[in-house]
Amino acid sequence: MKIARFFALIGILVLAFWTGCSKKPSTELIEAPQPINKFENPKLRKIYDLADRREVDSLLPYLDDSIGGIRVAAAIVFGSVQDVKAGPKLESMLSDENPDVVVAAAWAIGQLGDSTYCGHLLEAMQHSGGDRQCAIGEALGKAGSNAQLADAMDKYTMGTLPSGTGLALTRCVYRAGLRKRVPAGAQALALSTLEVIDAEAQLYAAAFLGRVAESGPIAAPDQLLKPMQQIENDDVRQLLVRAFARCADTACTAELRKIAMDTSETPMTRVNAFRGAGMVHDLLPQAMAAVHDASEQVSVAAAEYIDLRHAGNSAEIEDLSRKISSWRTRALLLKTAIREAVAVNPASVKTVTQYVDSLLAKANLYEQGALYTALATDKSQHARLMEITVANKPILSIYAFEAYLDYYKTPMRDNRPLIHDIEQAMATGDPGLIAMGAEYISNAELPLISQITRTAFLDSAIGKLHLPEDIEAHNAVLKAQAKLNGNEYVPAKLGFQHPIDWSLVQRIPSEQTAEIMTSRGKIVLQLKVNDAPGTVANFVELVQSGFYKAKKFHRIVPAFVAQGGCPRGDGWGSSPQTIRSEWAPLRYFAGAVGMASAGKDTESCQWFITHCSVPHLDGTCQASRRVRAAST
Repeated sequence: MKIARFFALIGILVLAFWTGCSKKPSTELIEAPQPINKFENPKLRKIYDLADRREVDSLLPYLDDSIGGIRVAAAIVFGSVQDVKAGPKLESMLSDENPDVVVAAAWAIGQLGDSTYCGHLLEAMQHSGGDRQCAIGEALGKAGSNAQLADAMDKYTMGTLPSGTGLALTRCVYRAGLRKRVPAGAQALALSTLEVIDAEAQLYAAAFLGRVAESGPIAAPDQLLKPMQQIENDDVRQLLVRAFARCADTACTAELRKIAMDTSETPMTRVNAFRGAGMVHDLLPQAMAAVHDASEQVSVAAAEYIDLRHAGNSAEIEDLSRKISSWRTRALLLKTAIREAVAVNPASVKTVTQYVDSLLAKANLYEQGALYTALATDKSQHARLMEITVANKPILSIYAFEAYLDYYKTPMRDNRPLIHDIEQAMATGDPGLIAMGAEYISNAELPLISQITRTAFLDSAIGKLHLPEDIEAHNAVLKAQAKLNGNEYVPAKLGFQHPIDWSLVQRIPSEQTAEIMTSRGKIVLQLKVNDAPGTVANFVELVQSGFYKAKKFHRIVPAFVAQGGCPRGDGWGSSPQTIRSEWAPLRYFAGAVGMASAGKDTESCQWFITHCSVPHLDGTCQASRRVRAAST
């Protein structure tokens, strides 16, 4: 599913429940009715309910159930509960005669994230194959220690692992790489896996090479050029192209230039070509042309690249911005134009800012926010931005304050005025402003900490927040307080306050869909009630209450997600209750839907749709709630 921009939600879910059937003659053979979903089984309902309540001691016995499907369900829910009490039993389940139980146990061990229970993973991988082997390898990558990961790579290098282990190990090193743990030989394994004619194996190899910076540079350009020219799978290509940032060879530059401008490539691959170029490859001519691209995602990515490179002169970029139809792209170009004017030709700053003011007069809220982000590059505009911030204007205050803070995140800039301004923003009581101010204070890279001599404003700010809705801001303040007081940060955890409505769950068919009507057409979601009953029930409850009427897709990140469902429209809103995290061994390919989250057990009402494969989200139901890159 391709979504090029955010749209207003104007439709609601249509529930297609059915309640009966016509009567048949008594002489006819009557087939038994099919279950609506798996939770007609009372034991499965009990397992998921105990998991929802986090009643670990009552849940543990189900791992020993005589029925394999029950053992599978119990293991999977421990992947969400994540209590190490289950570790020893899960480890012993790796030798279960039921292969599905082994896969589920391995998944849960990986979710625990504790290397204590990874001791038997490598042995189990050596005696397994197919899905079991891959699940075990991924678990080792998620939770294994450096020594355990090194042992796995050593055995692979020495040829003591069974044939076919390459895919399992590729998934292992990818998951380990996301934790910034890269065993020796991992990059060589990923590069060799690209040569395997297996799209799944190539996907994880490409994801490792494109995302794990700690894997180091790639010296031989052909190791990337050859697979990029041979692999046809679009999901693999959009991940692999980002790996070109690891090879500064001119041949890689030429390939990126070609891909960036090739309209036969998917927009996701072209977006990631600019990201893969970064500061390593010069794609400025291509970027200057691509801002006019028919795909807004490509256009935005090209403008982001221009801004990264601080390219061109102010007048040239301002002139380019006047020819752009996408307001997101235009605002990014104006940000660059103002920055360049301030740095090189201060006399021309007024010309650009006057043009921005003319656009503000007729822009929607999101475009205004993007234009305030552009103005923030001129320090003389900061008083204006703070006026908007403390006025507590919906959506605009968030943009203005975030843009203002971003300016001062460059260490070379004078940050002396910040303390008073941060206090003022947090005094408004707005949870988004409080969270951003507190997060800025917590940033150890900034010299701000030594300038703070009193902390009463933090105590006052946290007193204005309400749980559970404002849990993200609440924890941000706790972290700032810990930073200033030299204490260890301990986040607050929400208590159990919204149990699963099982009567509702039992009325939702396993293939239930939701239809969302937008200004660009209809989006159809499939609700995976068998995998996440609490999440689906919460979504349906919100739909039935009319919660999602007239909401916006407030956030888009090219080649990542489109996110909506925020009642504030700026990413900092929540519904009155939060639900438990429900993580399942599912994959995030293009068009997958998940819940936005501010941490474990904080999911509420915001959700996202992926533009392409994003394997770093696999096995979770969450992406950040952040407001960055918002749009209508």
